[in-house]
Amino acid sequence: MKARVFVSCGQSTQHNEIDLAKRIGQLLDSLGYDPYVAGSEQTLRGVKENIFARLSESEYFLFIDFKREALPGGNHRGSLFSHQELSIAAYLDKPLIAFQEEGVQLEGVLSFVQGNCTKFSDRDKILPLIADKVSKTWRQDWRNQIIIARDPNQFADALHRHPQFPQGRPVRYFHLEVKNEHCSKTAFNSYAYLEKIIDIKTGRAVDLKLVEFKWRGVVFPNVVIPYKSSRELDAFFVYHDSPAQLHLGASTDSPEHMKLLPAGEYELTFVVHSQNFSVSSSTFRLHVGGANVNDIQFISK
Repeated sequence: MKARVFVSCGQSTQHNEIDLAKRIGQLLDSLGYDPYVAGSEQTLRGVKENIFARLSESEYFLFIDFKREALPGGNHRGSLFSHQELSIAAYLDKPLIAFQEEGVQLEGVLSFVQGNCTKFSDRDKILPLIADKVSKTWRQDWRNQIIIARDPNQFADALHRHPQFPQGRPVRYFHLEVKNEHCSKTAFNSYAYLEKIIDIKTGRAVDLKLVEFKWRGVVFPNVVIPYKSSRELDAFFVYHDSPAQLHLGASTDSPEHMKLLPAGEYELTFVVHSQNFSVSSSTFRLHVGGANVNDIQFISK
């Protein structure tokens, strides 16, 4: 996981700013980050789906304020669009590194946020300034995100009590790993559920009642996930003597919520809600059926 950096800087065609913005993105990539260089959008939909969405999900905000037209008194206005993005970043409480070209008037949100704005006068020398500041201030190996992942070999065999099996009925549990990729923030009150099942052969959704799923090893419907750590979710289980019938891992005592899946090909979308993280979802492909439980395939889509 690479930390995502939203790069907000002017991209005027008159001052070679587009090429400079590209080189800033390449620099951040070489430092181990996942950069997004914000461009100009011509529609409201483009702003919402690209600019706002990328800004919301980014871990860091890099602000570079280039000179624009002159103001009375000898100073210059900064980039209006970049200042608008800065306002949103401040509202979202994004960690900020700010650079401002000499001669730009300090105003707006930048005059209030604690950005410790670094001044520069030579645009050709800004790249080493950015590299130095980023390397000393940020870290690249985290995300403000909950990830639902799947290792194809992530399962565990056990024995269930059963009157017809004196030694226990062999069963195999298939798990999902729910990872907290934040570098310092614990995820509280994490709940998981199966949002939908699609039968790949027919393309139709399988009837499904919404219910929380069980976390491995605990009886509670919610757990905490410490930063840079993970918890396992019981996705489903299958009895060795009945490998073509799958039991979903719902945490319920209601028969109508206990879903069974017959042999087939499916797509399963799982969702995790945490008190202090954005909602996370992932879709997985499932093949059920065959001579034994080893024929079951459960992989990321």
